[in-house]
Amino acid sequence: MNNYSMLSINPRVKLWLIISSIKKNEKIFINSTNFIELIIYLHRV
Repeated sequence: MNNYSMLSINPRVKLWLIISSIKKNEKIFINSTNFIELIIYLHRV
């Protein structure tokens, strides 16, 4: 796996973690930093 693949998969893993946290109603969802990162990710796709 080259560097580009690693870079492209990391945001997706992060996104999955954020979404899974939201589904579990964990406190991490309240963290505004994660929410901002999620918005930035969605705008980049």
